[in-house]
Amino acid sequence: GLMGAVHNAEPAGPHPLDSLTKTVKAMKPDQAASMVARLDRDLGAALLSRMKPKDASAVIDRLKPELAAELFGLMAANVRADAKEPRK
Repeated sequence: GLMGAVHNAEPAGPHPLDSLTKTVKAMKPDQAASMVARLDRDLGAALLSRMKPKDASAVIDRLKPELAAELFGLMAANVRADAKEPRK
């Protein structure tokens, strides 16, 4: 149906997470860490990996070590998955 066609279409323009990433980056690191800790782990990792390393590390530094390690692991897994995909 139409919804399937729309869902499968390649998004044009900026990535959907870009505006969310900018919002998290604009927050104070303590506030951002508190919010990221409550997000779905995959979403939190995706947002952090789209941030500049300096900004992401300020947030990760304020997370509980167990959560920081889990998110870091998800971020690393995404990097490995992206490296395996053929370039277009």
